[in-house]
Amino acid sequence: MPDTNIGNNLLKYSMYHFLNNLGFKPTLISLESPLNNDFLRKYLNIKEIRKFNQLNENDFDILIVNSDQCWNSDFPGILELGFLSFAKNWNITKFVYAASLGHDSWNVSNNVINSARELVKQFSDISVREETSIKIINNYLDVTPSFVLDPTFLLDKNDYLKIIENYKNEIDLKRDYICKFILDDSSILNDYIEKASKEINCEILNIIPNNKNYIEKFIISIDICKSIITDSFHGTIFSIIFNKPFLTFINIRRGNARFFSLNKTFNLNNRIIFPRKFVKKDVEILMNAPRINKRKFNVFRRRSIKFLYKNLGI
Repeated sequence: MPDTNIGNNLLKYSMYHFLNNLGFKPTLISLESPLNNDFLRKYLNIKEIRKFNQLNENDFDILIVNSDQCWNSDFPGILELGFLSFAKNWNITKFVYAASLGHDSWNVSNNVINSARELVKQFSDISVREETSIKIINNYLDVTPSFVLDPTFLLDKNDYLKIIENYKNEIDLKRDYICKFILDDSSILNDYIEKASKEINCEILNIIPNNKNYIEKFIISIDICKSIITDSFHGTIFSIIFNKPFLTFINIRRGNARFFSLNKTFNLNNRIIFPRKFVKKDVEILMNAPRINKRKFNVFRRRSIKFLYKNLGI
């Protein structure tokens, strides 16, 4: 089965191309061999392995733990992938960019905590993408991580539009769409979207990440739609990047700390909500893009890039 996690694939794409634009020759280490992912194969240089002992210190100059929920306590490979236990004795630069715990707590065993406390010493620096994680990591690991933006914010709208430059669009552009990107369907969400689509007179464009060219279809859908309703963290991020009117339902099962952090960073108070019934006052939200504080965003973005420059030796 291909990895159809749109957000995870696009953050790999974004970090890869950010590093490539700086003149580095990045490589994505994949534990899946062969890798069944046409999108990543097309755009990234990939080293496919079955076990970490297939890697050697001389293969790389720098190792980066690149974001997403790599420090989630539910993740079975947390020490190997999240803390690079396989490379603990390697004498090269290693750092962590925008790690996420996924939740606002860290329910890991004492064995994992003790191992992580030692492994974290090998990193030149660590950073997290949720501000709530700073105190948690400090309490458990006795280190204070920096706060940075998700890797997908390292690129801008035009960078992502390059993905669809040569892609044949199959969507009728003469119609108006409200984009539905829901990871966990429910009757209350579906009812909300149905009523919202009728109220703003838009056809529902459903993003289903389970078929070929799902990344291209995601980018096109976000680009052409009038409005977006999602329960996805990266669905929210790309709504911001593409400056679209949107409403996000907090997905508690997948971790709400990420949504609260985005809310605080971008002052999205009325756009990130818990699932509820549609009310007509939401029309204004769905018809108008959020007023993002560009100055504040640029400060966070420069801080994130500065973190990378420092640890990349630039």
